[in-house]
Amino acid sequence: MSAAASIRLTPEQRTELEEALKDFESHIVSRGAALMRERAVRSIRSIENGSGIEAQVQGGRLYTTSIFFEEGEALAHCTCPYEIDCKHAAALILELRKNAGVRVTSAQAAPKTSPEIKKQAEIPLSITSLAGQVTAKLGKPLPKPALQFLNNIEPWWENKISVVEQSSLYRICERQGYWGYSKSVLWPSELPPTDIWEFLAYVSFTLSRLSLSMPSPLADVVDKKVVKTLRDKWDRLNAIQEWRQAMGQWQEPDPAESETGPELRLMLHRGGAVIQVRHPTEAEFSKVTQKFLKELAREPQYGSPPPPQLSAGSNIVLDACVDPYGKIIGTEIAPLSVALNHSLTQLFSTPELWQQHVATEDGEPLQSSEGPLKWDLRAPKDKHGDYQLSLCTSAGEKPPFPVAILPGNPMRYVTHEAIYPLSYWPFKNERPIWPIRIPAEALESREGVNALAKLGVDVPERLVGKVRVVKAEIKVRGEVHRYNHSPSDYFRISAIASYAGIEMPSYWNSQQWSSHYQRGYKLNTQKNQLVQLDKSALAPSAAWLRQMPMRPCQSGEEKVEQRIVGKDWPDQFISWLARRPDEVHVELDAELASLRDGSVSGQMRLEIEESKSGMDWFDLSIALDVTDHTLT
Repeated sequence: MSAAASIRLTPEQRTELEEALKDFESHIVSRGAALMRERAVRSIRSIENGSGIEAQVQGGRLYTTSIFFEEGEALAHCTCPYEIDCKHAAALILELRKNAGVRVTSAQAAPKTSPEIKKQAEIPLSITSLAGQVTAKLGKPLPKPALQFLNNIEPWWENKISVVEQSSLYRICERQGYWGYSKSVLWPSELPPTDIWEFLAYVSFTLSRLSLSMPSPLADVVDKKVVKTLRDKWDRLNAIQEWRQAMGQWQEPDPAESETGPELRLMLHRGGAVIQVRHPTEAEFSKVTQKFLKELAREPQYGSPPPPQLSAGSNIVLDACVDPYGKIIGTEIAPLSVALNHSLTQLFSTPELWQQHVATEDGEPLQSSEGPLKWDLRAPKDKHGDYQLSLCTSAGEKPPFPVAILPGNPMRYVTHEAIYPLSYWPFKNERPIWPIRIPAEALESREGVNALAKLGVDVPERLVGKVRVVKAEIKVRGEVHRYNHSPSDYFRISAIASYAGIEMPSYWNSQQWSSHYQRGYKLNTQKNQLVQLDKSALAPSAAWLRQMPMRPCQSGEEKVEQRIVGKDWPDQFISWLARRPDEVHVELDAELASLRDGSVSGQMRLEIEESKSGMDWFDLSIALDVTDHTLT
């Protein structure tokens, strides 16, 4: 049993305690609540003929805490060092509010048979009051809890009070365990109640949001349709206000957009590239420091200002100086590095970014050459000499060393001055010194002549007639396949690139051409015979095959398949087949060949005759005649 159960408080004293509690700081009230839960408030007793209350509160030591009710105020005093507004006083107020009883006045304690009380009971309710109108609508007297509830909320209706404390709502619903300072809005100022029934509907709606309810039978006089109508109007009003506020913020300048960040670019030179920066207040680019790059690359942290905002192109430039582990490696970037090649490839894909973020040593954009670079091969004078391989421009001049090689078809050979198309670059991230010397014995081999074909270089004159050129033969076989366990049809193909037995055949695996060792496959090779494989048809055939998305077959064969779905699939198949490269030979089964060979003409015949059963019916027969075809 609580120590405060023996204390009786009048309604006025309870109100004074509530007002006194508002003067305490929130953290003091929290500590007082903790003391109350720990049952630190003990030996509560009335003093001064009921005008004061004294208790022993256990804190760091045992303190005596007193509360005096004087001139409409509750004044607290404690023997702790704080003396007033301390956690011990807050604990005592909270204990009294939760567990103290109600002091009954002499008028309230009078027996029911008292003539004075009987006379008061016979006084009729005012027809204009909340209780009077609710009683009139119900047609019967209200119980005491409902009458007290209406009397408590009537000042809100008379004074048009739309915002009340939640503690008041809990108190009139006889829920004494709540304490706090939050407030609830009964109705929006734009939609005030027009009568008491809308007022009661607003009160009912507000209580339901706090998991509270009106005393019985007041819920019966609240029209649920009115509650729903008012709630919908309120929600609509909130939506309008939220949208107006949001759209008003759209007109405000975005700090992230209005604040222009630094601009980065790559300045290419003979030894690689260097990152430069131009701040919003500067007109020219200058060399950037590694410390500043680290500041740009750091992750945002709570409590620290965010790093400067970078544009898309500047972010790509920043990636050029980041290692695979995400660390800044410096402002100088080595030529042909993976990060530099990747950043330049991204910038080159957008001409505008390329012009803004890549420059020569003079600060000018790189010149783009339309003529591709060509490989030049010079034969040795004697049989055992060295071939000389080098790159040349269309004017026969040697280009500067590359800063980057960009992938693609064709590749791009990037120098510190210009960018050139290039058919193939075999040296990866190396910068060879021109010309490259290749021993004659190495180049005049099967590997050597095939390497020349990859570079697009003609066979040397002294090898003409000694080299056999074998072109890749590409065959694609297509069929409609049906699995026993599936009702669906599948378009299945087998694509093979063969080389007249000189090399293992390549198979299409739905992504690329791949070859692997096959047991029992014999290669048709002759000793000392130079064979040059022409695989130029593989690239266009691969691009064509990728246009029809496939997946490897479930059976594990060297085939790929696609599920036939949709009425438009035949048109898609015919369109794909029409784009077939000339080097690819296609074989189709009978069903697919019928799609390729065009539409089939025919005639439909309808025959109608009167039913022989004597009923008022007729028989209809349909016949389809197709010339030179058998229908299945």
